[in-house]
Amino acid sequence: MDRSQRRNSSMRGTIATCGLVSLALLLAGCGWQQPRAVGESQYDPSQAAQVNVPPKQLMQIIAQRLPGPPLAIAIDTMNDGTILTGWKEYEGALHIVRHWQERTRFKITILPDFNDPTGKSHVQVIAETEEKPSAGQPWYPAPQDRRPQRAAQVLKVIEQASRQTPVTPATAPSQVHWTR
Repeated sequence: MDRSQRRNSSMRGTIATCGLVSLALLLAGCGWQQPRAVGESQYDPSQAAQVNVPPKQLMQIIAQRLPGPPLAIAIDTMNDGTILTGWKEYEGALHIVRHWQERTRFKITILPDFNDPTGKSHVQVIAETEEKPSAGQPWYPAPQDRRPQRAAQVLKVIEQASRQTPVTPATAPSQVHWTR
């Protein structure tokens, strides 16, 4: 094999290697990957409020109000001051030429107020959003797409409902008498 044939063979090998490496990089870079889940969102004051209703009564108010208009959100679980709603679908963000589908559920936490635990409550709403490109695909967590306006809307409905409902007087704690 003479020198020019070796050079042509070597160039063909180099071109083939570069082509394969380029193809591998192109395919690896263009693939869609499920986003990694991130912990719950940071505290946002627009998603929390103090309400002048006792905690247990506020749970009942929320349980009655969420399934009705304007929200129409089902309740999945209610347990010890925490309500987890069902999913509600929304139009998602625009990706290239179409809107992806999104759905959000809400975790509503009700805590007794520190200074007036039998008369006031602190309520916080956290939104969890998932997305999918089209109808046939599975839902994936979308932690990068924070939707605080959705949680704020739920909180606004809760605050309005708590103002419209008469407060039931809290039962006074029993007096404890110590004897020796």
